[in-house]
Amino acid sequence: LVGQDDHKFVAAFASTNLGDVSPNTAGPRCLDSGLPCDPVTSTCHGLNELCVAFGPGRDMFESTQIIGRKQFDKAVELVDEVVAHKTKHRVPAGRVASRHSFI
Repeated sequence: LVGQDDHKFVAAFASTNLGDVSPNTAGPRCLDSGLPCDPVTSTCHGLNELCVAFGPGRDMFESTQIIGRKQFDKAVELVDEVVAHKTKHRVPAGRVASRHSFI
């Protein structure tokens, strides 16, 4: 988004497939026992298929909602700072455009 003169504003949420970069804050657990996976081999009883990381929510849908909410809240906070002139930047008037690319 480009404003008048030298005032420019660019916002981006760049990411890969979000499942591949999940923070999994609850750490890896064995699906069969709920115990932590072996920290050296990332396995449970010698099987890596049983070792899965979870979090921050109870399931992947709640985790996605929590992570998305945190990103949204931070974006709103940053834009609000600009609007309130707490930074040297201003929100320009004009049209809004978006781009989506697979790289």
